Amino acid sequence: MIIPVDLAHFDANSAVELKRGLESEYSRLDGILHNASILGPKTKIEDYPYDEWMQVFQVNLHSAYLITQALLPLLRNAPDASILFTSSGVGRLGRAYWGAYSLSKFATEGLTQVLADELKGVSNIRVNSLNPGATRTSMRAQAFPSEDPNKLRTPEDHMPLYLYLMGSDSTKHNGKSFNSNDWS
Repeated sequence: MIIPVDLAHFDANSAVELKRGLESEYSRLDGILHNASILGPKTKIEDYPYDEWMQVFQVNLHSAYLITQALLPLLRNAPDASILFTSSGVGRLGRAYWGAYSLSKFATEGLTQVLADELKGVSNIRVNSLNPGATRTSMRAQAFPSEDPNKLRTPEDHMPLYLYLMGSDSTKHNGKSFNSNDWS
């Protein structure tokens, strides 16, 4: 089943509708991979347009929070469930001009840690984050227009690690921040 959602306008009502749609078809949910993000402008904090700042946080953080919150009951019905947030190197070490994107990824890392700690020992749900590193995507090309994309790994190159972290082989991992480069 594919349920398209508009993360730029996703709100609490959207989350309830998403949950109802999934519940009508499935008794459980085995995992959530939060991978959608937008970059926003690369500019100084003092020049960052507020509406674009809020849009980056909406797509990168707020929608993921709302989706996760709404779907936790379905995740609890699975014998082994995984929530995986895609992070970024600039979400672990701040970088000038990365503004809202960087800070939204710092917040994603925090959400990962807090949620993992809340669910540890009282749930079958594990929560982790993964920084895929430099990857051949349109967002990477937007951020680094002079970079040779042929020197970057493709999204498909990361799939084994994503699948491992979403699957039951990774049950011992909870509250961890992974770097794809560490698994190459």
